[in-house]
Amino acid sequence: MKTARRPEGYWHIVLRQFARNRVAVAGLVVVLCLFIIAALADFIANDKPLVMKYRNQIYFPVLKDYAASFGVSRWEAEFQNISFKEFVAANFTTDDWAQFPPLRYSPNEVNLNEPLRRPSRAAPAAK
Repeated sequence: MKTARRPEGYWHIVLRQFARNRVAVAGLVVVLCLFIIAALADFIANDKPLVMKYRNQIYFPVLKDYAASFGVSRWEAEFQNISFKEFVAANFTTDDWAQFPPLRYSPNEVNLNEPLRRPSRAAPAAK
């Protein structure tokens, strides 16, 4: 006597057919990689340090910026509306340190003092 098998569900059939299509799977992997890169964009390119030690306290400015934008937390008074690059250059002592993302520029960072020119391999002018 044969045992009756339960019929396959709709999504099981769809996933099985999707897994057989290599181009579709490769496209999904590319889309997921782009989504992950976009989600981690502030950890790749930002003008705020990822981690910094200032006056014997550890701060996470990038995470604090997320918390402040969601209304969960507030910036300390000394860190409100500052440029962290200038703050680090002016206020850090030998015991303080900051770890910036690989690209130290934010999308909203614009230097209006420099004239518009074509991109080049030359290093940007020192401020």
